[in-house]
Amino acid sequence: MTFPIHGALAVVIAVAGATIAVAQTVASAPAADPERVQTAALFEKTCSGCHELEQATSQPQDVAGWHATVERMVGYGAALTPAEQDRIARYLATEHGVPAAK
Repeated sequence: MTFPIHGALAVVIAVAGATIAVAQTVASAPAADPERVQTAALFEKTCSGCHELEQATSQPQDVAGWHATVERMVGYGAALTPAEQDRIARYLATEHGVPAAK
């Protein structure tokens, strides 16, 4: 398929504009919380060895529910210290918790 030169130029301009908009959004976003990033990486590293992460987070739970789930996974062999278990449970409750009641 061929585009007239003006059509191809319009596509290039549109793509460039979208790229600039994304770059500006990323540049203006606040820096990621380093603890959150580290905890997410720990969760991914620990849990992805046994199952897909989408499966692991498919059932929203509150922090107590996530604590119970993480403890159960430790029972299955997940190598986590108690502090790491708490960090992951709190992270999952924040990222994959029960939606707040309206």
